[in-house]
This record gives sequence, C-alpha cells and structure tokens, in this order.
Amino acid sequence: TLYANDTLNNLNSTSVTFFIDSVNPLIEFTSNTEPSGANFSRDWIFINISVTETNEANITFTLRNTTSLVNQTTRAAGTRTINFTSLSNGTYYYNATVTDILNNQNSTETRIITLDTSLPNATLLTPINATITNNATQNFTVNITDNQALSNATLYIYNETDSLIYNSTSEISGTQTLIGIVYTFLYDGIFKWFYKIIDSASNLFLTENNTITIDTITSSITILSPTTNLSTSSVNFNISTTESSACLYTLNLGTTNYTMTPN
Repeated sequence: TLYANDTLNNLNSTSVTFFIDSVNPLIEFTSNTEPSGANFSRDWIFINISVTETNEANITFTLRNTTSLVNQTTRAAGTRTINFTSLSNGTYYYNATVTDILNNQNSTETRIITLDTSLPNATLLTPINATITNNATQNFTVNITDNQALSNATLYIYNETDSLIYNSTSEISGTQTLIGIVYTFLYDGIFKWFYKIIDSASNLFLTENNTITIDTITSSITILSPTTNLSTSSVNFNISTTESSACLYTLNLGTTNYTMTPN
C-alpha cells in the first residue's frame, strides 16, 4: 500500500496485490498409464497424470512416432487424462507438460509404447505332412515371422483320440526365427502336431495341423499256401501278416515285385 499527502495534510493511498511464484509445477504419470517399453495389441494410448500446482494454466499432451509429431493437444487447467485413438501399428513416444500462469513449466519423462495388432505367421517344415516312419524320435521344425517382435512358440502333439500327449514352449525373439523341438514317441500310432505362436503384443497364431505315423514294430508274415513246390501254370498265394497294409511278392528273387492286397 502506498500513501501520499500534500502540504495541507491531505492524505490518499492505493493498494496493489501481487504474488511471487518462482517454483516449477510438479507433474508425473499415474499408475493408470502404461510403463515405458510396453507392447499392446490395440490402436489407442491412454495417459493419466497428477499435478501439484496452485496457479495452473494448462496441460499439453504430446505424442510422436519414430518419424514425426502425431498429436499435440493443450487442455485447460485441471485436465488429467487423454486417450489417443485410431492409431496405426508402430512405436510411439509420449509425455505431458504443465504450465502455470507465470509460464513456469515442468514435464513428465517421455515414455515409449508399441502398438501391434498384426498376427505373427509360421510355416511347419519337418517332418512333412503325412510322414510315415519307424523312427520314434522326431525334430519338429517351424519357420516363424512377425512384423514387430516374437515372444514364444509352443509345440502341441495329440494322439488318435485327440488326447494331448506332449507340449513344450520355447522363448524366441526378433522378427524371424527357425526353431525345432525334439520329441520321442512312447508308442506307435497316428499323431497330429502344430505350433502356437505368440508375439510381444500377445497376438496369437496357430499353424495348420500336420500328421505323422510312427510304426516301429517289424511286420511278421506267414505263407499259408502253397507250402510245397508246384509245377503249374497258375497258383493262388495265401498269407497271414500282423499288418493290414499291402504286401509284395516276387517269383524271381526280387527282380519283379507284385502287390498283394488284404482280403
């Protein structure tokens, strides 16, 4: 307050109210905001902040991708959230800045998030589909790709009754990899196998089913007729076997083979 008086002792005064604010505002992300380095299968980014400031003026939210500014929005004092929607797949960087009425400012740290709605892909390699083998130990291989980053691959093997007999998960990384998981079958039969692929944004891809037949038992065969030497222009062969598949016979020590079918 200022006072003034003249020589006749006339007195007058005036008052001016002002404040001093040299302290920067305080701002930080809340727990509702994703941690830096997160990966999600979605097209939006939600930001929630907390602010400590008596003379708040506004809040500015900034979103960038790897090449340019995507969005910068300034909201009135008291705004604490924003949701950026309809975003393309990719990596984004975001922060928030608070400004008070004297233009003192403070910003959050810049966080990074990856949005990825694209599924990974995979191709079964070996053993090829419909393989028939007497080798009980097999290496099940698959080639896997993803546009962002791979996470894991799980092999599933089912028997003829659709019972799961084996599964195994391998951790993977990068955008392309070839893996193989070795399994030894405990019994013969026809089996189906496939892989489940998951990327870093939890996108899931299932390969097609391949089948493999394991047959480790040697067939036995018994000639029922004829059992003696014959001199004839025609003959009927009759055999018994432990297998239901076709058999081969020869009349010239294997030079020419003929197929016998079950009856």
